[in-house]
Amino acid sequence: MLFNNTKQWFFILPLSAWISPTGLLITLCLVSGNVQAMWVGLSQAELVENSELIVKATYIGESSVSLSSNADAKTINFGVLKVSEVLKGDAVSVVLLRVPDSKSMLKRSDEIFFKPGQTGLWFLHRDKTYEGVYLADHPNRFSNKENTEKVRKLLKNQ
Repeated sequence: MLFNNTKQWFFILPLSAWISPTGLLITLCLVSGNVQAMWVGLSQAELVENSELIVKATYIGESSVSLSSNADAKTINFGVLKVSEVLKGDAVSVVLLRVPDSKSMLKRSDEIFFKPGQTGLWFLHRDKTYEGVYLADHPNRFSNKENTEKVRKLLKNQ
């Protein structure tokens, strides 16, 4: 990094430079550094309680759907899960997830991406915007660890 200590550069520019748009951009570049989203961990009990659907499944891919034929139509990305076992919720063989666009060049640090072939336990909750679609909007909502028995015990105690 060019400037290890940004405090030493703070007083070099006059006040008018800090107020101008260019000065503001320079200030943001010097001060912002590396910003990343941080997630608070969820316990297995919280996940089980707050999930409408818990499945053992494999993420098989995603597809984009345009909601209108207009040029400025809103595009939604759906991921598809191939379900091998349902632990909680309705019996399903396929689940639709609303996911961010993995092909986009710009990615935010609070977006969660899945890769085809990811297999494990999925702790899903319903998408309030689209009926029949689920969300895995926290890193703990997917687990590739074999903790199925632990989840079954938690479900029995509910």
